[in-house]
Amino acid sequence: MPLDTATVGKGFALWLIPDEPVFSFLAREISRLSRLYSTPRFDPHITLLGGIPLTEEEIQAKASLLAGGIERFKIELGEIGYRDEYFRCLFVEVVPNNPLLKAYEAACTVFGRQNEPPFMPHISLMYGKFPVRTRKDLAAQVGWISGLACDIRRLLVYRVSGPTEEWKPVKEFGLTGY
Repeated sequence: MPLDTATVGKGFALWLIPDEPVFSFLAREISRLSRLYSTPRFDPHITLLGGIPLTEEEIQAKASLLAGGIERFKIELGEIGYRDEYFRCLFVEVVPNNPLLKAYEAACTVFGRQNEPPFMPHISLMYGKFPVRTRKDLAAQVGWISGLACDIRRLLVYRVSGPTEEWKPVKEFGLTGY
């Protein structure tokens, strides 16, 4: 049976990783939802850029350059949202702030990405296709996540070709100090 292309990733992605203890809180919630709804499990992350069609060597070189130019910064988690999109089934918005927007702009510059869709920083909590009522109920259940804050100190290159269970981390980069 062919894969639904709306449920598979392509190429590589750049992920910003939330620091502890928020990372563990989110990972437990993603795992809980995954068990309850038989959906893929994945690590909590903010996708800075996705669908990058470079070789592993090229992306690592550019990601190293990018990480060296981004200072560590703080984020705050905003409202819970949901969409009729596989990868944005249920998510928590990340309140846009200047350092996050600058990191996105720098990533677009380093990777030569112009005319990108508007940046919507978020951390997905569940992938899948569910009726709007289910997504709305789930959003109400995970509302406790809103308002959490943490540092962002790591940029991860992830191979996201194929279904979620085949995704693999490639290389981690620390962001520069304050």
